[in-house]
Amino acid sequence: MSGHLPPRGHVTSPRVPHQPARPPRPEVVALLACGKPARATVLRAAQAATARALPLDLVVVPRPGDPPARALVSTDRSLQLVRRVFPHQEVRVHVDVPDPAAWLRAHTRGTRGLWVDPGLRERFGLPGTTTRPPRTGRSSAPGATPRLTIAVPPFRAVLFDLDGVLTGTAALHEQAWARLAAEDLGGHRLTHTEYLDLVDGRNREQGLARLVALCGVAPDSAALAALAARKDGYFCAALADRGPRVLPGARALAERLVGSGVATAVVSASRNARRVLAAADLLQLFDEVVDGVLAAHRKLPGKPDPALFLEAARRLGCPPDCAVVVEDSRAGLEAGRRGGFGLTLGIGDGASVEQLCAAGADLVVPDLQAVDVDIEEEEP
Repeated sequence: MSGHLPPRGHVTSPRVPHQPARPPRPEVVALLACGKPARATVLRAAQAATARALPLDLVVVPRPGDPPARALVSTDRSLQLVRRVFPHQEVRVHVDVPDPAAWLRAHTRGTRGLWVDPGLRERFGLPGTTTRPPRTGRSSAPGATPRLTIAVPPFRAVLFDLDGVLTGTAALHEQAWARLAAEDLGGHRLTHTEYLDLVDGRNREQGLARLVALCGVAPDSAALAALAARKDGYFCAALADRGPRVLPGARALAERLVGSGVATAVVSASRNARRVLAAADLLQLFDEVVDGVLAAHRKLPGKPDPALFLEAARRLGCPPDCAVVVEDSRAGLEAGRRGGFGLTLGIGDGASVEQLCAAGADLVVPDLQAVDVDIEEEEP
């Protein structure tokens, strides 16, 4: 037998054909139907991917008979939406997925999170949202909330609620309402849940009408006016005693917006909004204040009607779809959604997150420290 033999002790390995590297397994997935993107679905998936320092896999599912161009248009809209708020998030796009359920079974075992467009859930028998905790060491920082960005343009204005967003005066309002119920409405002990359901975010008259109904009393119009004035007195006394507390990130974000030339407004049902802003040394940071005084003068309905936010946008000369609404109340978030604003941002954490999203929030953050501004420089 002839032929070249390897040296003694040399071990040869069989030749293995080159295998192309497999793409990383999808771990944070958003499934969207063609057409207008489900804003909250896309943005909440992007927020989760950012928190976990993972790519976002965006799956756009065509409807039967849809031309390919429709999927591309939907994909482009969704990408633009993510880049407005999470400009550094990596996005991987999948547009040729006729059966999302099969794709998920094949690609996403053990995913970190799954967000499904409501239009696809029933069609393919898919869950709405599933999430798992981030893997150790994979999030941007232990326990950190991912920062989101207000991109300018396309956003040109930010409309802030006051109590619970800029200042900690929401607690003073709740205490004033609780005192009114206890001392003037038959000794009712107002719970936090009742306050959120009946009063929070609404103007004084709306809140009072709901509260007296809860307490089972039926005062006449003169007695109602006296009760409203008494509640205001309770609030003003607490404000004078403790003063307004500026919430984390509020002053810094407002100053950044002003320095960047972004229009700002405070939109509040409170008739004391200007007093609170002045006491907190924030009034000079806002171009407009649309409050309960203006609403009464102009006969504008309160939240959840979007009239106050729309009036603020009109005064700033900004179309609603180029404005951001920042709210902590369910009534205010519903107003933002109904008004067609470009982004509706909720402030809250824990159990309130799902409630705020159900009310109309596209995204929820614990406070304004999680919000940044990205100004795109104009080319000369």
